[in-house]
Amino acid sequence: MAIRPSGCFPAMNDAINEHAGCRRMLLLIVSLFAGVMALQKVYDYDVWWHLRTGQWIVENRALPTGDPFSFATAEAPWTLAYWLSDPLYYLVAAAAGIEGLQLFSALIVAGAVLFLCLFLTEKRLPAIAAAGLAAWVVTLARFRFILRPLVFKFAGVVFLFWYFFGGPERRRRYLLFFLVVLLWNGLYPAAFLAQLFAGLFLLEKLAERAFKSDRYAPGDLRNALILLGLASAALLVNPSGLDLYRLVYGGMFADYGAGITLVEEQQALVWTAHPGFAALAALSAATFWFGRRRLRLLTPMVFVLFLVLAAGSVRFIGVASFALAAVIGVNLAECSWPSWLTFRGARRRWPGLLAAAGLAAVCLALWQATFQKTRGYEFGLGVKPGRFPEGAVQQLKAAGFAGNLYNSWKFGGYLQWRLPEARTFIDGRCLPDQLALYERFKTIDRHEFARYLTANQVQAAVLDRQDLRDIDYFNDMPGFRQAAADDISVLFVRSDLPLGAGAASSGGYRYLRPGGYDFDYLAPLATGPEAAEVEAELRRAVAGAPDGFFENFRLAFFLDARNDPAAAAQYLLAARKNPAFAVTHFGIGVRGGKAALRAGQWAVAVELATLALEYQKTGEHYFFLGAAQQQLRQYPAAEKAYRASLDLAENGRVRNNLGFLLLETGQAGAARAVFAKGLEERRGADREQSLFGLALAAAGLRDDQAAKAARQRLADEFPGSPYLARLAAERP
Repeated sequence: MAIRPSGCFPAMNDAINEHAGCRRMLLLIVSLFAGVMALQKVYDYDVWWHLRTGQWIVENRALPTGDPFSFATAEAPWTLAYWLSDPLYYLVAAAAGIEGLQLFSALIVAGAVLFLCLFLTEKRLPAIAAAGLAAWVVTLARFRFILRPLVFKFAGVVFLFWYFFGGPERRRRYLLFFLVVLLWNGLYPAAFLAQLFAGLFLLEKLAERAFKSDRYAPGDLRNALILLGLASAALLVNPSGLDLYRLVYGGMFADYGAGITLVEEQQALVWTAHPGFAALAALSAATFWFGRRRLRLLTPMVFVLFLVLAAGSVRFIGVASFALAAVIGVNLAECSWPSWLTFRGARRRWPGLLAAAGLAAVCLALWQATFQKTRGYEFGLGVKPGRFPEGAVQQLKAAGFAGNLYNSWKFGGYLQWRLPEARTFIDGRCLPDQLALYERFKTIDRHEFARYLTANQVQAAVLDRQDLRDIDYFNDMPGFRQAAADDISVLFVRSDLPLGAGAASSGGYRYLRPGGYDFDYLAPLATGPEAAEVEAELRRAVAGAPDGFFENFRLAFFLDARNDPAAAAQYLLAARKNPAFAVTHFGIGVRGGKAALRAGQWAVAVELATLALEYQKTGEHYFFLGAAQQQLRQYPAAEKAYRASLDLAENGRVRNNLGFLLLETGQAGAARAVFAKGLEERRGADREQSLFGLALAAAGLRDDQAAKAARQRLADEFPGSPYLARLAAERP
């Protein structure tokens, strides 16, 4: 029998004579690592409609049969795939807040990784190998550790490997299989993998019977058929019946958001873009050689299955990583391992402690590399700032808004959750009727758009700042006015809807463009006859969104374009609003640094450069920092910044500044070395300054011959250089 009683994780009972304390420590470290990696501030748009759906189910004590949230597709057919997880998520969030839900999700991920480690140690992998492999898997799957029900599938995949490559006792295996698949199918519609496993298991048994393999035992074929039947039955026990079944298989590689948004996770796998996963797949394939003598046909079949899934869609990389690690465990089962790897011997505690410390250090390094400030995801609890249109929501909530609300696709779920009395236009559930509506609205003209809004009594619109066409439609539409704008959204409301002070009419801006992130059009306006009017509009926009980055940035850019000294301070003010956005998308460190140095605002330049370096460690940022610190006579700090800049990239301007700083602090010998290094590669003004500095350094060292030679080179190459007169004046 392929599924045979083996107890529940006998490795925990010292199956390979490991030190039990060391084993537990290693598995605890990697499980905690997985949980910490799952603690990401909410940035995914879909979690909100999951919560709103769960709320509807709990409050109505029923499952929706049609769309209850959208005015555009009211009561449209809805195949509810998350009929257990959505109410569960809502109940956890209602009891413990979004932070409690995040901790709950992290616990699920940590449990799945611990389950994987226990499976691997059951297959007699040393705990350090199992923990290291699991840490690798966590780094590959971390982009799927988001606050959505998909986190349930990781434990589900490990369960399938445990069940089909070991499994429970015979007397309870059928009931356990059916209940787990049934529960899994209600939590997340990836339980089709159980049916695929069972189908491949049946193929294995048919092949063993046909070729009269010693592995085949009487009853194996019946066992495989029963499991396939149980998996199929469990998949059909859901509120949508066969519709959910068809949705899962029909949409396995479908891009539900086609035409709406570019969803990276639904693209086909490019192996060179995911070298870590490619290496894991190669390692998994290599282990087939070691397990060839006891190889089961099921092992290569499931190996190929998960490679096919991952190749077809990047979203399967996470679950495929768990599966490939399990394949490695199956192939290396019963292998002999050296005693030092299992911490056997008289001093086994110390190697185990060292291994635990090493694993913890690796996990810490991986955590730091993952949650860099330039990443889209951010470590911690709560909601990622600036990700959702909270400003627009607050305006609408203050007005008691309860009407029909037009919205951009990605904001739909958030608006449903935060404004339950409103009815949205479209959202991330991607219902067939909504997708059809979206396709229709791709080509809708201005007049038909206005008629649709009037016919459906739309009272407001919350639009993604990059939905330029819709923003233009609303901006020019009689009866609507722009009420608010922030870094990601623009709010329009009907003119008769009161929202308080500070709301501007749609026709209030003559020069400013309310949508998009374009600002270059302001440059010619800054020096034109309309400059005063443009500045007034910019300041009114800032007053309407004082906490927003983009409005403050546009004002800074405008001031910079006309060489106004106030630009530097305005750049700094904008950068403080949203530092990551400012530095990584708008280069505010360079723009602001240049403006501050030009205006002689050294303290502003230091703060801007320091902020920028938290997100981008570039030679230019270090140069601005060093130049400002030098002017402030912070010489040791300036020297450190200049050298950091040169470590990243050779730059004649930076090298000359460093050389003159060293001269200023009485380090003529070090200055001469700095000026001389790479001199032959420099050209133009940089070379001219280097020769001048070289002459000064030689003179400071009282090396008259070298100073004379440097002056002569400067005179030969740059006969009109103003530095010649300065050198002549400094000669004794």
